[in-house]
Amino acid sequence: MSCVLISLPARAPLAVREGMDPAEALKAVTLNPAEVLGVSDRIGSLEPGKDADLALWSGDPLDTRNRVLRTWIDGEQVYTHAED
Repeated sequence: MSCVLISLPARAPLAVREGMDPAEALKAVTLNPAEVLGVSDRIGSLEPGKDADLALWSGDPLDTRNRVLRTWIDGEQVYTHAED
């Protein structure tokens, strides 16, 4: 997998800092890639009937000071952040 794809979520906060609209930055790492890959009917946004993958953040996901607290894939919780 390309280094660009791996670091794409890390680049969204940088784009916002440089002036990109936050909603567009989120789409740039969620719905837009799903559309490019032809799988937006299953993933890329939260809608009834789509795969239930979700991350719960400690705050704004576009703020690099925040972190993922919990993650669910296909409706099953697969990650819980350990308390400090």
